[in-house]
Amino acid sequence: MTPEQKKCKEYLQCYHIGKENIVSAACLSAALGISERNIRTVVRVLRRDHKCPIGSSMGRPSGYYWAATPEELAETIGPLRALATDVQVTLRAMEWNYVKLGGQMQLLDFKN
Repeated sequence: MTPEQKKCKEYLQCYHIGKENIVSAACLSAALGISERNIRTVVRVLRRDHKCPIGSSMGRPSGYYWAATPEELAETIGPLRALATDVQVTLRAMEWNYVKLGGQMQLLDFKN
């Protein structure tokens, strides 16, 4: 875990437990001295690689918090699942256009 990730994890665990203690990305950025863009990356890595139960809300108020209940996590999982589905649909449409414009698509065309 990087120092930024550790600092963010500890800050949320200490000061922002539960959705009622949500902190905006701007305030979290200011408190930790990390850019808002990097806050999103740090949160993503903490969730994905370190299994941290960081909740978020895109509504009002928007921001991040350390989830205190399964229901709070479910409120975050739903929009993430919808986003993943939307990305998959967009990817299929782009692949369809790739085939239409360029002929037969091969899986090797998309390898990094």
